[in-house]
Amino acid sequence: APGGSGGEVAAASSVKVAAAIPVKVDAAAAGAGGIKSSVLYRTVQVVGATASSTRTGGGDDGGGDSKRVHLTGISSPDGSAVLALSIDGRTGAASGAEVAASTLHPRWTAVHSVHPPAPGGGGGGYIAISGTDSRSPQTRLTTALFRYGADGRIGEQVVHSGPTTVRQNEETTRYDATVYCSGMQIVLEREGDAGPVRVKVFEVDASATDDKERGRLNSQLEVTGDAVLSTEEAVVKANLLSCSVAGADDDGMQILVQTTGKMTALVRIKPPSGGAVAAQVMWTAEEALAGVTDSIFLDESTEAPSSAEEDEEEALLQRLTLSSRLSSQMYSFIRFLSGGFLSDVKSIFLSASGLEVAETDSQKKERTFGFAKVAVLLSPTDAVFGMDVSTASAAGRGSILWKVTLPPHTSWSRMITGGQTAKSLAGGGQDKHAMHSHEVTVVSYVPSVTGRDGRAKGPSIIWKTLDGLTGKVYGEGSVDATSPVAQIVPIYVPHHDISTDSFRHHAAVILHADESITVIPDSPGGKAAVAAAIKGGSGRNGLFTHTINRESGSIQTYRLLVSLDDSEKIIAQQVGGSTFIPEQETIVSVAYPRRNEIVQSPAKILGDDSLLLSYLNPHLSVVVTATTDHGNASAAATNDDGVARALSSSSSPKTKPLGATTPGEEALATASSSTTSSPNLFINLVDTVSGRILHRTAHSDATSTNVPVLISENWIIYAFSNLKSRRTEVGVLSLHEGMIDKQGITAFSAPEQELTFSSFISPKPIVLAKTYTMASPVTALGVTTTRDGISSKQILMASGEGGQVVSVDRRLLDPRRPTGQIKESEKKEGLRQYHPLIPVSTLWIPSHSQRIESVTSIVSTAANVESQSLVFAHGGPDLFFTRLSPSRGFDLLPDSFNRALLSVVVVGLCVLVGSVKKMSTKKMTSVSWA
Repeated sequence: APGGSGGEVAAASSVKVAAAIPVKVDAAAAGAGGIKSSVLYRTVQVVGATASSTRTGGGDDGGGDSKRVHLTGISSPDGSAVLALSIDGRTGAASGAEVAASTLHPRWTAVHSVHPPAPGGGGGGYIAISGTDSRSPQTRLTTALFRYGADGRIGEQVVHSGPTTVRQNEETTRYDATVYCSGMQIVLEREGDAGPVRVKVFEVDASATDDKERGRLNSQLEVTGDAVLSTEEAVVKANLLSCSVAGADDDGMQILVQTTGKMTALVRIKPPSGGAVAAQVMWTAEEALAGVTDSIFLDESTEAPSSAEEDEEEALLQRLTLSSRLSSQMYSFIRFLSGGFLSDVKSIFLSASGLEVAETDSQKKERTFGFAKVAVLLSPTDAVFGMDVSTASAAGRGSILWKVTLPPHTSWSRMITGGQTAKSLAGGGQDKHAMHSHEVTVVSYVPSVTGRDGRAKGPSIIWKTLDGLTGKVYGEGSVDATSPVAQIVPIYVPHHDISTDSFRHHAAVILHADESITVIPDSPGGKAAVAAAIKGGSGRNGLFTHTINRESGSIQTYRLLVSLDDSEKIIAQQVGGSTFIPEQETIVSVAYPRRNEIVQSPAKILGDDSLLLSYLNPHLSVVVTATTDHGNASAAATNDDGVARALSSSSSPKTKPLGATTPGEEALATASSSTTSSPNLFINLVDTVSGRILHRTAHSDATSTNVPVLISENWIIYAFSNLKSRRTEVGVLSLHEGMIDKQGITAFSAPEQELTFSSFISPKPIVLAKTYTMASPVTALGVTTTRDGISSKQILMASGEGGQVVSVDRRLLDPRRPTGQIKESEKKEGLRQYHPLIPVSTLWIPSHSQRIESVTSIVSTAANVESQSLVFAHGGPDLFFTRLSPSRGFDLLPDSFNRALLSVVVVGLCVLVGSVKKMSTKKMTSVSWA
């Protein structure tokens, strides 16, 4: 209880200071010792306090002035009670009490937050308190309005007194959020557990003399305008920004609303007029988009299979049948007769004359060229979004098509689509099913959570399968997580019944840290389908996966097999691994190659007509490690760098391809050649099937906080900051199997080569390396993607300082660029002389003058035309999307092309040809009769 009002303020270690409020006092009274202090709740810990001040008593000055401070907060760690105090700023006298959560609301198990009235905001006399409501199947937060006396005491809850009158202490009203403003209570309430959020306004009767009647809601006002918010999420908090009810023309009340899915909205409510108020949603913002970590592009122009059992390959074969071809031709003929041809001609002439073309025509163009895309964005702890990035979108580019909220308390989430066992993986490693399928599965991990009611729930894995274009949830489920998740392997399932397990064409195998296996969906049918897919679609050697333990520095590789005892049981058999000594090195990050990349040619023709063979390993990964403080201290104490010694001694003489100079001709650009300082950053190439370390590159004086890595074909590009030179360095590694001389392949001879590749016995690659520099730091790396991989590639870099997305021709980063005089054969390849600084032209900045903040990932996807690549950058508060032409638009007509003139020329040529043919026929007839 509050203590006396004399003496000094005693230190109480169990009290946390939450706020400090300036108080105007009389200087004479202060000098005479008129300000007293008191010890407040020495044994109570205020875990979440807020404060407000009110002025009571006499005028603005003089001895009758009194300044009271109201302190409210949650007075216990479990939220079982609310602390409410009223402190006299002049004398220090305090009054108030603790109120239990069950006393405030019979269904509350704990108090979540307290929202006192703002000074001068029209909310005096009432306080909003949020608590944990246990009436729903899932615990939810609700907010109620309570009377708040001048003495700091919390009174009864404000409840409706109309036709739905309820009794106090029995079943009080439940709101998601509520605020009070000058005789009105604004309520935001979700209908049911998954309904929309409605705005309700009640009049508060503050003139009644009876304490039980004063503060009741005697009438509900009609709400016009935006009475329903466009969200089905529960409202977490509502803050009253302004309260003004002077007249009908006034701005009214402004309320800032926050939902469980991190959506914020500003709602403005006009003052009541004629028994009604007008509500208007000024703006909404999806704050979760600022934390997007993963994205997937889906093609709107490709229709999803109409049934669950329809496979992509079977659907294609079905369209090639005679009946399907006849029906398709009949549909095209009917469309031609119904005006399709005329509409096409009309659109041609309208676009040529500069007039506005119908929106449907623009959408048709977007779909034809493959520009109509939907980006599925994942915020790992909040929600999954479907964003329309099409230019011809009816709602506008960047509009949110759908949103699916993730489960509460989610620790992390992953998106999976397609699968490693897809049939269409054969042929360049392109997972075409992942490109054309609309199905996306989101796997979320929810750790052990102890509710405020004291009940503990173990960790679980929750999954949802949904349509990436519409957001429709096909199915969802959950399984208990007996051990932390180490790896998720997508599995392509071509045939499955959606009515039993609610998933269509893919599932997932989850490998835990204790080497146990979980299959989702966790059902007999799902397990059988996954087992059949692993046995039938994983290839001759089986399906492999791996785990990475950053604490122990170990990389373990496994082979997934079907148990001989149980045909539906999946087991993991360890086949290899590597270990980085955790006392010397720590794993900073891991990068993998892109699954949808097409390699146009496995070899490069050099200037002397020889072939340089690329090392293409789909199981390649890059593990970035950094030395620890213990490893640096050990190397400095012994004056020996074992890692650098191992790197230098492990390199054996090899026949290098054209462009790779011998030692002494050029100073290697890698930092491993430095003799002044020990390496502290390592780029490790690891095979995720065998666990072998294929190559290690070391750098000195490098920072390991942000090292973006890109794997494209046989190239590895990474960036880091050099502390010594104070610049950003870009390292480039190209991997090769070797080279074939121009006379090596003839009609009578061919080099001996292995036709199959094995991660266990195939030789390690030959690595060529160069290091370049940039003037600004690089936070993310990406590469353009085209349909067939014919167009030249551009490397995309996100600049940290200027907030720009820069594109660099990959030829400028070629590690084979010579440092000396360029030879004639090198000129034929287009090689340039090596220069460490990467030139950045303003013509190759896709973001132009826009500033893109905190980009952490750059992804790209292909269109239906080879020359175009769609690029998307995300990671911070800004999302950036654009379309690039790495090799110019060689297969597209420019917008300035005169289509009308071309049509006139074609029609004129047809008339001319017809006329000449007719004249020729007539002449031949005359000659024959003559």
